[in-house]
Amino acid sequence: MSKTLSNVLKLVVSLGLGILIVWLTTRKLTAQDISDIEGIFSRADYKWLILGPLIGMLSNVVRAERWKLLLNSAGYQPRRMNVINSVYVMYALNLVFPRLGEVTRCTLLYKTDNIPVDKSIGTMVLERIVDMVSILIVGAVLLLWQYQLLISLFRDKIFANYADSINKLTTGYWGILIVISLIAIGLGGLYFLYNLREHHIIGRLWSFLVGIVQGLASILKLDSPLLFIFYSVMVWLMYFLMIYLCFRALPETAPMSVFAGMACLFFGGFAFIISPGGLGAYPATIGAVLLLYGVAFNIGFGFGWLVWSLQTAAVILFGVVSFILVSRNFHFHTDKTQIQ
Repeated sequence: MSKTLSNVLKLVVSLGLGILIVWLTTRKLTAQDISDIEGIFSRADYKWLILGPLIGMLSNVVRAERWKLLLNSAGYQPRRMNVINSVYVMYALNLVFPRLGEVTRCTLLYKTDNIPVDKSIGTMVLERIVDMVSILIVGAVLLLWQYQLLISLFRDKIFANYADSINKLTTGYWGILIVISLIAIGLGGLYFLYNLREHHIIGRLWSFLVGIVQGLASILKLDSPLLFIFYSVMVWLMYFLMIYLCFRALPETAPMSVFAGMACLFFGGFAFIISPGGLGAYPATIGAVLLLYGVAFNIGFGFGWLVWSLQTAAVILFGVVSFILVSRNFHFHTDKTQIQ
């Protein structure tokens, strides 16, 4: 199969999945449901809704500055605007096919600043590791401060038939025992992997885990490790503000707490993994999360579509403009050995 045909098939499957999710989440909507959702678009306060995407676009600048720190530590000095534009292009392409943007942003820097693609991909992988750890931290904070609410989600919504058993397991000493058991299982799993690290398959998994740890440790070797950490915190703070400030656009969501915003950030982040650009999955996820906080699903679902639509429009607009700008700085011919 040619590479072009393979990419076309991937694109069709990716977009097809997004369209399928849209159909699954809207096929049972009644006329009243549709009217409620349309009403959200007409009565929302757009000054808050526009502020959200603007903060989102600003977070890309901070992300670019963080990436530039990693590139500098690797011995490269790309132009700041080239790095920023490549990040905007990355997010626009990720709307079409997940992870396509990551490779493209590295290729763009090769064409503008002659940075080998394999080197920039290495720094990009470290970025993604940091992002993964960051979203897990958000999840851990949610689990600590919203424990009962999240447990009720699994107990009453997902595993309703086992509500009594789950209630017993998550109260009193049973809850403490479960936490201790999970820690013991985790440590035991690491010990198992370490002892079998010479095995081919186990060895690859162990190497992957070691690579994550080494990647995170390499942050301390940067010229400005504290600045890198500051940028990382700012990126995720801006991600949080993107959704939290948008709450103010509707009277139903305006009273939402900080933890509701964190829950939308955490679960909404995984929605972007399920489908390209979160198509279909993000609005449904936001609707389900806000339902936990007392917002009717139709309101939360419509709010999710509204936020997603404006954010996606901003990503496309900035991505197209950035590609035009960065393409004007192409100075190097593509070396196929660099991008395979």
